Amino acid sequence: MHRVVSGARRKSSGNGNGVGIEVNDTFVGNVMPTEIDNHADTICVGRNCYIESYTSEVCSVSPFLDEYSDQEDVHICTALTATTLPHSGETIILRMGQCLDFSRKMSKTLINPNQLRAFSIPVCDDPTDENRELGIRLDENTFLPLSMSGTICGIMTWRPTDDELNSCRVFTVSNEHEWDPATVTFDDVPSPSMRSSQVCALSLYRPSLTCPYSYAWHDDSVDDMIPSFESLQVSSTMTTARHHGVSPESLAEKWECSIVTARATLQASTQLNLRSAIAPLSRRYRTDLLSQRLRRLDCMFFTDTLFNKSRSFVGNTCAQIFYDPNGFMYIHPMVSKADAGNALDRFVNDVGIPNRLTYDGAGEQVGAKSKFDQLVKHYRINRHLIEPYSPWQNRAETGIRIIKAKWKRLMSCRGVPKRLWDFALVWISEV
Repeated sequence: MHRVVSGARRKSSGNGNGVGIEVNDTFVGNVMPTEIDNHADTICVGRNCYIESYTSEVCSVSPFLDEYSDQEDVHICTALTATTLPHSGETIILRMGQCLDFSRKMSKTLINPNQLRAFSIPVCDDPTDENRELGIRLDENTFLPLSMSGTICGIMTWRPTDDELNSCRVFTVSNEHEWDPATVTFDDVPSPSMRSSQVCALSLYRPSLTCPYSYAWHDDSVDDMIPSFESLQVSSTMTTARHHGVSPESLAEKWECSIVTARATLQASTQLNLRSAIAPLSRRYRTDLLSQRLRRLDCMFFTDTLFNKSRSFVGNTCAQIFYDPNGFMYIHPMVSKADAGNALDRFVNDVGIPNRLTYDGAGEQVGAKSKFDQLVKHYRINRHLIEPYSPWQNRAETGIRIIKAKWKRLMSCRGVPKRLWDFALVWISEV
């Protein structure tokens, strides 16, 4: 029996970003259990996980017996672990945010299912549930089955290799930025029978379209709830509220759908702003062509500048790389690093607007008057700056290593002149 209770988060007095944390590569590939544990209020990662990054927070952790001492200054991290989908044989990677780092003390990993559910990842760890299959629903098309070993529910996972980190699909199963088990709450979801009753009750007030004065369903227990047509009165409604907002309850009423469907719709929709006015309207609102002309990418991109020692045939000395950890990369050659804004503008028009973009604090990228920073604000991109002197936090470095290795091999095997290095980089990224 495990019982892991984490205390309040606090800022680390040491290196919260992982500097000086030793990583033991001898555990790469070793298959170890990853168990579903309701007694652990936070995910606890063991040796079968790769620590991707650390936050600046630590906490105290209490064990299941008072005789054992608390574990102080336990780092909070984002970790990756690999497993195999049994139906297809595909190797996938699970990214777990806001985890407790026990990778040097535990061999197995403990997953708190409620931490996944709070991130809208459905988990069924009840083998007696007749309506759901035992497992984790990663997305609409990907289901990860769980297995039972006695009374323990879980899967077998391993610490992913570098090749798996660069090639396998990654599924984020918990929030990477926020998790406080002491304050988290879950909205009450009505049972299927209750939702059916709500739909029936609503139908009493909505006449049929084909027969407007007859009802197809009656119940003596609710006769008192049905108003007579003589008592109905239609009146005009006015409001002084400028912004009415969009809630699951109001959306369910307008669309005549369930609360669950309305809540799922809002979670899957992107709403950058809300525009409304009090009647009568004095002017016409123009259509925001930006949101219609360019598509938004619901993923995180990393960007960095790649330099070359020689000037290319067209005068380029560097290139801006935009890297998606799932394997996609886009390269834009530049005459100097000051053209980073032009590279971002070209990327947005050719590929799309990333919802999140991570990069370092270079002046041409974070300067208040730089074109790069102005475009980030104009396209409403959520930016994330890595910590100073911490290049490992920018996963674009991984993309640069991959592209450079292929570029050197191409230049050598094909005998490409050095002055055409920028054409070679673009060709490799597009292939």
